[in-house]
Amino acid sequence: MSFYANVSAVDVAATTRYILVDKSSSSYPHVAAAELFPKSLNIQLDKEGTGDWILRVGVVEEVDATNGSVTFFHVRQLRAGHTILNEHVPLILKPGRTLDNLTAISSEDVDGSTNWQTDVTLANPTGSNTGPGAGDIVLELEEVDGTATISFSATLEYD
Repeated sequence: MSFYANVSAVDVAATTRYILVDKSSSSYPHVAAAELFPKSLNIQLDKEGTGDWILRVGVVEEVDATNGSVTFFHVRQLRAGHTILNEHVPLILKPGRTLDNLTAISSEDVDGSTNWQTDVTLANPTGSNTGPGAGDIVLELEEVDGTATISFSATLEYD
């Protein structure tokens, strides 16, 4: 059975982070704390104005009240000028592979970052704000420079 999680926002004007799937939350349709099998990621995005941004989607590897680490499995550079993006990204894992046992490395990964600690609350699809937890799937929009705003919708299909 497939599940879907969607997070969206209008006119994001500064670096912002979101929880796309809260692994341990009973508010989501999956069994809380169950292994997650991502199947696809759909992103619709409109960047208006000048400036560079980076879109990242990843999984929280470890987190506590001091800092956290995230491995990003999808990164998209959004360069200067008006950008409209409608992207479907298949996320194919071999049978038996989940985000829990996935070994990955990316030049975008963060280790020991205070941006991802448990007392930094992030918006999520349930309409509440909560701190990230290990195994959560997260999304980050980082403003690199300029004065652009971003409106977006990101949907993850997962089992």
